[in-house]
Order: sequence, then C-alpha cells, then structure tokens
Amino acid sequence: MARHERRAAIAGPVGVGEAEISPVLLTRLVNDVGDNPDQLSILQHALNRTWARWQNEGGGKGPLDLAHYEAIGTMARALDQHAEKAYAELAGARQKQICEKLFKALTDKATDRRGIRRPTCLGTLCALADATAAEVTEVMDVSARPAVLS
Repeated sequence: MARHERRAAIAGPVGVGEAEISPVLLTRLVNDVGDNPDQLSILQHALNRTWARWQNEGGGKGPLDLAHYEAIGTMARALDQHAEKAYAELAGARQKQICEKLFKALTDKATDRRGIRRPTCLGTLCALADATAAEVTEVMDVSARPAVLS
C-alpha cells in the first residue's frame, strides 16, 4: 500500500462512522503502520481500541485524537494492554490456565520474536487446553466485552 492508500484505509472507516480523526493522529497512524502489510491487523486492533476510548471518554464528541491513541498503548502496546486487561478479568485459576494454553496455541514465537498468529480450529484448541468448547468460548468472550475494549 502506498502512503496515500494507508491514509485512506485509516480515515475512510472513521468517516463511515460519522466521526473525524485529527490530522496529527492520522499522520502518526500512517507512520506507525509503515510499509509492512503484517502490521495492518495490529493497526485495525489499535483503531478499534482508540475508537472505544474516544467514545468512553467523551461520548464520541470531537475528533479521535493522539491522546486517545496513546492511552490505549499505540500500536506498540495496544494488544499487550488489551490482553493483560482481559486476563485480569478472567474468573479464577481454571479460566487463566485455559487462556494461557490458548495464547500459546495461537502464537508461534519460534520463528519471530514478536509472535506470528497461528489459526487453529476450536476442536484443536479444546484438546490443547483440555477444556470444553463452552469453557474455551467463555474465556475468548472475555476479551470481546465492551468494558475490556475501553
């Protein structure tokens, strides 16, 4: 993607949501994502978290701004902060044990220190975590709760 295409890929969804993004934040996001297409999913996550922060702090008034993005940890820490918050909300040792096994199953750190996502079907996750589908789904659902997104 060229720089102008990255700008459009960021600003477009914000506009569809009938919101504005500050020029400073837009430039920062374009710079942070860089030319690496592997960063697009991280950008998507960071934008989702930034949007939630913007809505929770000011009720969606004014533009999405650099302060909202920095509060979620930027692209560098947004996933880590989200995972830590979700992990803290798990109900007890059993859910935390399942969660740890899920993250290990879904992330390959042997080939890249940042970790590479490894898509895995639910049945395999259940077997690896020694858990039922309901238990695995319950753990995964914690990260999708609106309170965890903010």
